Amino acid sequence: MMRKKWLSLMLAVSFMFTGTVMFPAQLSRASNVDAVVSVDTDTVIIDDYMGVGLQWDPSDVHDYTDEEWELFMERVEFLKPKWVRCMIHDSDSYAVDYDLENDRPVYDWESPLMKRTYQILDYCQENDVAVMFGEWDDPASRGAIKHSGIDEDDIRWPMMIADCLNELIGNRGYTCIKYYNMLNEPNGSWSSCNDWNKYKAAVKNLKYVFDNTPISGTKVQAERISDLVQIIGPDNSGDNYWISNSVDQIPEIFGAYDTHWYAEASDVKNGHVESTMKYYREYINNYDPNGKNKPFIMGEAGLVTGKTADDSQPNVFEYWYGVSMADFIVQTMRAGMDAITAWMLEDSMHLRKTDLVRNVTGDHSNPEDLAIDYGFKVWGMWNSKGPEMAEKGLISHEEGQRLLALRPWYFAWALFSRSFVKGSKIVRTSDTNINGVRTVAAIVPKGGDLYDISIAVVNNSGSSRTIKVKVPNVTGSATFQKYSYFEDTCPRTIEECIESVEVIENLNLNTGYELTLPADGFVILTTVNDDRLGDNGTPVTLTKNAKPAAEGIVILTPYDVSSVSVMRELQLIAKIMPDGAEGTIKWSVTPSDRATIDHTGRLKPIKTGNVKVEAYLEEEPGIKAIKNISIVPTFVDEIKDFSNMYSYSGLDLDSSNAGNYFNGDDTRVKTEDGYLIYEVPGVTTFDAIIGFENKSAEDNLTIINEAYSVSVTTADSIDGAVWVNVPLKTGPVIATNDGWHISNVTNAEALPEGTRFVRIDMKVPPYSGINPWSIQLLKVTFEAPDSAQYKEEILIDDELDNFDKMYGYYNLVIDGDPKEQEFGDTSRLKKGWQGDANMIYEAENISDFSINVFFENKPEKSGIEDLEEFFDASCKVSVSPDNENWTEIATGHTEFAKYVDWTTFYHTTITPAQAIPGGMRYLRIDLPQVGNAEEWNFMLARVVIRGLVSDNQYTEVTLIDDELLTFDKMHSYDNIWYDKDKENEFEGDASRIKKADSYNAWIVYEAENISDFSIKAFFENKTGMSNEELFEYAYKIFVSPDNNVWTSIALDHTEFAGIGPWGTWYSTSVTPAQAIPDGTRYLKIELPHIDGTDSWFNMLGRVVIRGMVQFVEVTGISLNKSELKIMEGQIDTSLEAIIEPENATIKEVTWSSSNESVATVDATGKIKALKPGKTVITATTVDGGWKASCNVTVVADNYVNLAKGKEATCSSFSDGNTAGRAVDGDLETRWGSGFTHNEWFQVDLGKEETFRIIKIDWESSYGVHYDIQVSNDGENWTTVYTEESGNGGTDYIVLEPTTARYVRMQGYQAAAEWGYSIYEFAVYDEANLALNRDATASSEVEGDGLAHEAVDGDLGTRWGSEYTEPQWFQVDLGRVYDHVQRVVIHWEASFGKDYRIQVSEDGENWKTVSEITDGDGGVDEITFDPTPARFVRMYGTGKSSEWGFSIWEFEVYETLSSAPAEFVEKFIVTPVGNLTREADTIKAKVTIEPNNEGPVYEGNAVVVFQFMKGRTPVGVIASEIITESANTYEAELCGINDYTNRAYTVRVFVLNELCDGKKSPVALSDRVELN
Repeated sequence: MMRKKWLSLMLAVSFMFTGTVMFPAQLSRASNVDAVVSVDTDTVIIDDYMGVGLQWDPSDVHDYTDEEWELFMERVEFLKPKWVRCMIHDSDSYAVDYDLENDRPVYDWESPLMKRTYQILDYCQENDVAVMFGEWDDPASRGAIKHSGIDEDDIRWPMMIADCLNELIGNRGYTCIKYYNMLNEPNGSWSSCNDWNKYKAAVKNLKYVFDNTPISGTKVQAERISDLVQIIGPDNSGDNYWISNSVDQIPEIFGAYDTHWYAEASDVKNGHVESTMKYYREYINNYDPNGKNKPFIMGEAGLVTGKTADDSQPNVFEYWYGVSMADFIVQTMRAGMDAITAWMLEDSMHLRKTDLVRNVTGDHSNPEDLAIDYGFKVWGMWNSKGPEMAEKGLISHEEGQRLLALRPWYFAWALFSRSFVKGSKIVRTSDTNINGVRTVAAIVPKGGDLYDISIAVVNNSGSSRTIKVKVPNVTGSATFQKYSYFEDTCPRTIEECIESVEVIENLNLNTGYELTLPADGFVILTTVNDDRLGDNGTPVTLTKNAKPAAEGIVILTPYDVSSVSVMRELQLIAKIMPDGAEGTIKWSVTPSDRATIDHTGRLKPIKTGNVKVEAYLEEEPGIKAIKNISIVPTFVDEIKDFSNMYSYSGLDLDSSNAGNYFNGDDTRVKTEDGYLIYEVPGVTTFDAIIGFENKSAEDNLTIINEAYSVSVTTADSIDGAVWVNVPLKTGPVIATNDGWHISNVTNAEALPEGTRFVRIDMKVPPYSGINPWSIQLLKVTFEAPDSAQYKEEILIDDELDNFDKMYGYYNLVIDGDPKEQEFGDTSRLKKGWQGDANMIYEAENISDFSINVFFENKPEKSGIEDLEEFFDASCKVSVSPDNENWTEIATGHTEFAKYVDWTTFYHTTITPAQAIPGGMRYLRIDLPQVGNAEEWNFMLARVVIRGLVSDNQYTEVTLIDDELLTFDKMHSYDNIWYDKDKENEFEGDASRIKKADSYNAWIVYEAENISDFSIKAFFENKTGMSNEELFEYAYKIFVSPDNNVWTSIALDHTEFAGIGPWGTWYSTSVTPAQAIPDGTRYLKIELPHIDGTDSWFNMLGRVVIRGMVQFVEVTGISLNKSELKIMEGQIDTSLEAIIEPENATIKEVTWSSSNESVATVDATGKIKALKPGKTVITATTVDGGWKASCNVTVVADNYVNLAKGKEATCSSFSDGNTAGRAVDGDLETRWGSGFTHNEWFQVDLGKEETFRIIKIDWESSYGVHYDIQVSNDGENWTTVYTEESGNGGTDYIVLEPTTARYVRMQGYQAAAEWGYSIYEFAVYDEANLALNRDATASSEVEGDGLAHEAVDGDLGTRWGSEYTEPQWFQVDLGRVYDHVQRVVIHWEASFGKDYRIQVSEDGENWKTVSEITDGDGGVDEITFDPTPARFVRMYGTGKSSEWGFSIWEFEVYETLSSAPAEFVEKFIVTPVGNLTREADTIKAKVTIEPNNEGPVYEGNAVVVFQFMKGRTPVGVIASEIITESANTYEAELCGINDYTNRAYTVRVFVLNELCDGKKSPVALSDRVELN
């Protein structure tokens, strides 16, 4: 399974209102509800849900023991899937050969893989599980019958599929197979198909065969396969047009549709799964005539975030993965998808080394290469083979158990599978309007008006949320089971999962149920009874068409705009939440001197600045919402239609020839004689972009002056208005194509004060050569005076090391090769494939930008010779106020330069060459495809966007939060005192305010621009009045601008809740039921006395006051650490910047290192330690330039890399990846060879050195077969190690102590066609890892030596403990070493008699690796199994004397691997004479005979003659050999036409097979060389 990222769609809609929601309870400190969700059981999204399913395939090579299978089935049964996707390995599962002579396959229905398949189908058949069955690829691509040549569109393949289904269904009775999936991900580059037309032909063939072939088995018969099995497709991963193609072109083929999505976690959190899949569900419904009746299935679902290069997902061990996958399920249900399939059930189903599987010859048995057949793809919910891997020594016992254990997301999947059962009706739930928080619900008819119901609430937002769930159609109460998935309580076993179930009795969802979900988790409420989770649920009774009560409001604006021109108006819409609730909306706006708003929500600006718009319910004023709007001085009409014009006449829209004549502007107006009028009150300047054709004899200015005129009026209406002509100023005239030109006109002098309407007249001049459509208008910009003061700030600074700061993007990937040496930049964006690409940023009031780019021009690819012309064609920048109407911005750039002389790439910085229009919120960078230029020919390195931030920008914040512990926060008060008794009875409130005696009391608070409040109140009711009546007397709130004139405020409150044991006390939260007047500075709380009550009957628990404040500047910065120690070569992410104040508006910081040769730091604060030394890491605030620093010390790794920084050479290199990049100590740079197998890399150590360890960090192009060779002169080489089955990653090679100056990797077989690629090639001697590291001890005795003296390398210094037992000594190695295996202790006379050697990765959790009893002192050398460790300690339990424990020196060593097994030749190769040459032909002859002293070799073998000219391969000839006896073999290389003195040689060796680029051959002989 290979994957590429599925880019989220940006689906265009004609008009969209979006916004955010606020609920009154958000201001209540009692209930703190973030959203109310209503379940509409009348609206069904999916009528017959198919289930939460699994990808369950037969294992590539493994069978399971009875014990393993029993555990396997126990776990599957708890998952309880009702949907399974089962794919077999092409046709070699059942077709084990192909008879070419008779053109027919050879079937084996009892092959190992088919037997494994039957185990899966047995379970599905017995448990009513629907199966989507299929094959990964066509027969010709992989497997035992690839020689058949049967491609995907060959009719013979569907016929074989029909035979297979006839066996499975007809003869074996597997009627659980409901759908057939012909090709896995046929759109992918990894697929043999990768072509829509081929796929279409293939499934048409399959449909023909299914419609014309019967099922005629011994158990099941049917006239046609298609009567029982439907074709499902297109099974695409990405390239979503395959879905629409399927619907548009071949809907008759498919009985169901499916797609795959491996999403970024951010795509899931942001709801992109739901929005994208909903679009395609609707597309199927609307355009397939029978689409509404066809299932739409998520055929594979997983997360790509953190996926490794070898197609594994280590995050499946993480708790959060389960949250995201649960969110994935919820979104597919909400989108109308009928089922979802988890990739994948269990690890041991599939190997990472898919090339092995591609070449299996039919039996699919264990190949007995431990490095391959236990190299599983880690995607599953557990790994059944974990213990077996440990038994074979591949991993530790602990790791084996970790792999076998159930991973957190197993329980997430199981809970959904058991709650949202097959046959459920998925019903509509309202939105929470909180990013990352979603709900879904299902009902199951139980007869009459009784239904089971399941409701899931997923919180993937990163913050704790309280959600209230209501079902208006529910009548009465029911008993629910509650399943929770949270990090602190996440189960680890099935038993723990069962025990975690809660039972909630008498729950009435009509009145609602509040669920508080900690950050990242989910809750399921269900009445569905379950054989494992419990049978306590009782069905609910449902009515029809009940309306929910209003509980919140959301304010929506077109395209979610949050700004409007001061010259225009903005229509807002208030939506009552939850959906279906009713009420009357009222509007207000503050400050009222900046704008007004009418009863419909139409905002009319008065002057620029920021305003707060509030919508509230007339019936319940406490239900309200707030939206902040910026009023800006600019209005732009991109002229996409006529909607922005006040009036017009004689105009037509034109979209033709946008690229040729109008610089890409695709909508304009044209006329022979017409006009347009804008209403822009207060306008002071305008600018009109014009386009005209001039093929006349007149000059361009004459044409402009006669074609365009502008007039204005100050009248309130255009009826009878007096228009005043405006003198115009013309800008530069730019010729485009074929006589067309673009220019602009603006007012040459100030417009009359009070101008309200602007009229633009357009008329075709009466000259020959000017056509009727020749006069056009492209865009108009109007400016008004700006009454607000702005300052320009950096809004976005994107280093492009991820996609997090973008609003959207298409066809962009991160350049995986840092190439810092070539670019001076470690992270860039390039295109994912040849084609157009773009990225969009969102920020308020964009005013400037800079874009750092790297580019190279290859004219033979781009078709453009000129560098400037290529650059201009490669990048375009546009801005928009609404993400719909775009304006291209003219750009300039700095001088083209190269970072290093030898590179072909130039770098420059793009900036705007014109002013950016006001009110711009979106910036788009387009990277058009230029000719056939490669994806990497134009790359982006950094994007900085600046914007105007208003000095008088208002933000609502908490001004006063008074817990009432003192009177300090009050302005004034009278007759109040503390009440601090009975904390537990008052909801944990430790201090309250009450009246001091039986008289009225009051408190006054002072704060600027008070806009809201929340007051926690406690009261006692013994009056005989209702609580509501008493409340109205007990609490009064007033506000004032001057502490003199007071205005009473209507109050709202939360539900009265009984507290304490008395039965007379209640709590509530008080909020305003109306808008607070502008300019409020004082808030008074009155506590009246009521006759017949005690003085304490009305108390206060807490007062929170909120207000509108201006832009908050940064006042300081600090770091969480002032000192930091990092080991050389390591990366540290622990440094955090703390901005002061916490509510500062701009919190962005930049990072720098005072010594980048010691350590560098990136834009996120990630530190990379390069070499030992000291540096200062500084964080600087973007706002104000405040600085904070951390002193960083980089300590040396005790392994001394003899190759680091030394001279390295190679046989070849590609893409600038020179040899030196593999010895620079940087694991982000590499050497890459040419694309051949015979390549070498070598390093000159500078002098003869003794070493015993070679470490090679491979990139994905690793060496399968290579030698390690050494030399003292660089000419005569000795092979000291041979690797014949390398598997990449990091190779640790341990030699006998070896002395040499030169070390070389000589490659013979690379893993792929791209040659070899090495991140780092290191040469080490053995190292004492403890030397000079941080050491600590349980005690130290002054005069007897300190802990650090036992790791200083001096046998004359020591550590000594106190004279008691036990005692311990430990050393921190600085980082985790993977293979710690040996400890050496040099004891002083007071040695440890009984002690343990213990290791730890974190310094807290210790593992004993060796226990010594009856020790005799001296030097103890303790060895144990290789173990990962950072901390190593001696834990002493028994002394040898009356003194303490005393150590001269404590040493720790790592054994990186064992020596390679001795190579045993299977054949002996003997030269027959030397090479001979005749004319242009070189001949070589050898004798090959079996090695009778070794084991008898069984199998095929080939002899390989590799002809070399110097070190360069010039030809390879191979042929099969006879393995039973000695024979002579001869090879000739023709066409040699040079006669230089350069010597030719031939290397001859025997392999088990020829390399096909997919599977590594095995050497069967030593290599001989003929001269």
